[in-house]
Amino acid sequence: MKVLVVDDAPDNIFVLGQHLKGQGHEIVTAQNGEQAIAAYRTENPDLVIMDVMMPVMDGYEATAAIRRIDTAHWVPIVFLSAHTDDAERTKGLEAGGDDYLAKPVNLTILSNKVRALRRIADMQDQVSNYARQMQANLEQHREERLLARHLLDHIVRQDKAEQDLVNTWVSPAQHFSGDVAITARSPANELNVLLADATGHGLAAAISVLPVIESFYSMTEKGFSISSIARELNRKVKNLLPIDRFIAAVLISIDYANRTVRVWNGGSPEAVFVTDGGVVQRIWKSTHPALGILPAAEFDSNPQVYRWDEPGEIILCSDGLPEAEDSAGIPFSMTRFLSLLSRPYGTGRFKVLADAVQSHIHGAQQRDDISLLAVRCAGALDWLPMVEAMSAAHPDKPSGHSRWRFSLSLSAAEIKRLDTLPLIMNWLDQLQINPQHRGQAFLILGELFNNALDHGLLGLDSQLKQDPDGFEQYIEQREARLSQLTDATIEVDLELFFLTGSDLLRLRVRDSGPGFDHAAIIKKREAATGQLSGRGIMLVKQLCLSLVYSGKGNDVTAVYGLD
Repeated sequence: MKVLVVDDAPDNIFVLGQHLKGQGHEIVTAQNGEQAIAAYRTENPDLVIMDVMMPVMDGYEATAAIRRIDTAHWVPIVFLSAHTDDAERTKGLEAGGDDYLAKPVNLTILSNKVRALRRIADMQDQVSNYARQMQANLEQHREERLLARHLLDHIVRQDKAEQDLVNTWVSPAQHFSGDVAITARSPANELNVLLADATGHGLAAAISVLPVIESFYSMTEKGFSISSIARELNRKVKNLLPIDRFIAAVLISIDYANRTVRVWNGGSPEAVFVTDGGVVQRIWKSTHPALGILPAAEFDSNPQVYRWDEPGEIILCSDGLPEAEDSAGIPFSMTRFLSLLSRPYGTGRFKVLADAVQSHIHGAQQRDDISLLAVRCAGALDWLPMVEAMSAAHPDKPSGHSRWRFSLSLSAAEIKRLDTLPLIMNWLDQLQINPQHRGQAFLILGELFNNALDHGLLGLDSQLKQDPDGFEQYIEQREARLSQLTDATIEVDLELFFLTGSDLLRLRVRDSGPGFDHAAIIKKREAATGQLSGRGIMLVKQLCLSLVYSGKGNDVTAVYGLD
């Protein structure tokens, strides 16, 4: 160690210095308190041996001054004095000293004290190093938290347009939540909902769910079905996360035009449809494992389908809600969750449920993230948009200067495997079609393509959609017939051309089915009111400059204005 020896007697300095040098220490000397303070500032000693009685400034004053100089770092100070009574010892300790040696100094005792103080100083240095390292880790952790918070705040979109339809409440167990409750609109104006719950909680869980959020948003905006979204989310979680990490999730797609709901529940508590009167009409239990457990070949992405007759809400939660415990360790439970749904809509049902959970866990430690989400499902909305009057001259098959043309031919294998509409719309996005036109083009193409598939190739009867049981039968028949489809084709042609000062988009869909009496069916649909079947064709007619069925009805061309 570097030892500062302070004494006004040169003989004492010599004896102490020689003894300490013999033990391998470096010696710095001073002959009064002022010199001691100056030496302490410049030499940074590891130990100070301080005489008490000195001229200019005594040892007590010098020690007090040294302690004021260095408040963060401890350096042991040992007093030397011929006066070793209790009063002197107390005065020395109050001044900042750590020990007392009586004069004349017993060099053996001095050596033992120096060794003991060296061990204490080493431990103090180690503690200081730990403290500095901990402070550095805390600063790094703070920066990481700020970055993670920035990412989460910017990746989760707050869509004010959905505030009248969606209520969410997320209560994290720590600073960050591994639960996320988000919504997004598809080009067909369907509302997609995701409630995801990553394994664990805190920052690690929050990071785990980030890729799921971005994929949900981007695929919804491109028009992918929730079946395709579920497959992609499972693939991403399986590939990115460790084997012991997965994400329980509920994916919902709500088609307000047809009052239909598609629900995929993988590892989450029940999702519930409750009417405005407080009657639970449908419960969707988990029928799939959580995302990231199964490989793609074993993953089932098929959702359950439901059509509502009465207005209501879909209410869902993460498992942190039923498992939330009070101070006695009693969980909130799904039974209590369901019992609170009996309140009529408009009486604060969502708030009552959230308040009940918060009251239940009051005073107890929250062990997991808690999420609650409710989505309004009103009666069929008027989804036929108001279309401005277009030119009176609507040619059935206009011709003009073609800017580009895109053709796609699908066999039965591709029809069953591909999500075709997002594939085509992604190509249109590369051409930078106006977002408003993109959404309407998606509606038109989606209606024509689905008609070609459902009615042209699969021979489904739209009248089945008129009641809830029939609608589910319609979906079951669709899945069964699609799985057995073998010899069939659908061809899609898109062409952008310029005519009479306007850009026009021609959309043509042909199928290999037997066709139908399109004139009679169109006339019947135009006369019908209040029916679900056929409303899509009426929407297409309103959106388009022209809609023409050719041949036996399995070839349809729509022309849409882009100006």
